[in-house]
Amino acid sequence: MDICKICARLCQDRIKEKVRNHYFTELFFSEYHGRYFSFEIQNVRAERRESRDLMQDLEDIRNRIQIVHASDMEKRDSENKRERRRQSRESAVRRLEKKLLENGYDSLEEYSTDRRHADKWLGPERIAELEKMRQLKEKEEKEQPVQLSLFDMEAL
Repeated sequence: MDICKICARLCQDRIKEKVRNHYFTELFFSEYHGRYFSFEIQNVRAERRESRDLMQDLEDIRNRIQIVHASDMEKRDSENKRERRRQSRESAVRRLEKKLLENGYDSLEEYSTDRRHADKWLGPERIAELEKMRQLKEKEEKEQPVQLSLFDMEAL
């Protein structure tokens, strides 16, 4: 931290140049249009970040010590969370497609979440494809031969 504080004190020109580059367009257009725009650096802070000692890590590996860094664990946790969300989304899409195959898009209420999700997740092409599949399935079920039993014959 002491090195960072010294750097902030001694490297003020570099810091000003970085800020000037950040606000370049505002400075240029204010000068071009005759308006006033300026900046002032008031607060420069030093930040401490976790760093790895590569040589120490290699020495620990050579001594068969397992190395785990907090940043690695956070990264792994975020990847696991992303994967869980993806799987959850896929299962929700599958459930919605199954519902559309069984009942059809028109059976969904106009302002229901299922209808909004179908519009958002599936899109009109996929909805039309599922609707065709449902209609083919219904047509096949209607064309199936029906076996009559003797009890059915008595009722006629």
